[in-house]
Formats: sequence, C-alpha cells, structure tokens
Amino acid sequence: MSDKKKLVEMKECGLTYDAGVLLGKLAEGLRAGRLTCDAGDPPLDLPLPNEIKLELSIKEKSKDGGVKRKIEIELEWVEKPGE
Repeated sequence: MSDKKKLVEMKECGLTYDAGVLLGKLAEGLRAGRLTCDAGDPPLDLPLPNEIKLELSIKEKSKDGGVKRKIEIELEWVEKPGE
C-alpha cells in the first residue's frame, strides 16, 4: 500500500491576471524540467522526467441563471530511484 501526502493545496479567488502569472510559472518550470513552489512548507523543488501524463478538462453547467465554467489541468508522473 502506498502512502499519499498532500504537499501543497491552493484554493483562492483572485484576479485573472494573477492566475495567468501562476500558470506561466508552472509552464516555465515544465519547459525547464523542474517545478518549484514557494507555497509549500517547506518550499518544493521537484525534478521532472522527460515524459509526463497530461489531462485537460473544460466543463460548463448552468447555475443561478448563468453558466459556470471550470478548467482542470492534471499532470502526473512516477519518480523512480536512479532516474
């Protein structure tokens, strides 16, 4: 059985621009092969393999007389010793 541990979780409302800045930093890290995150305690520095699994989902549903939209991005990889 594997142990799961949540390293960072972030949920907040803010400016669209700020969300773009955060996603831009993630994109830079992906291109560099290393993700860093100062929101963790301690801060995270995760090396990335050459290949990862990417899932993208965009959903919408009617809510309160309007339309609620949601974008989910999931990146997944297995880190093995010696790689």
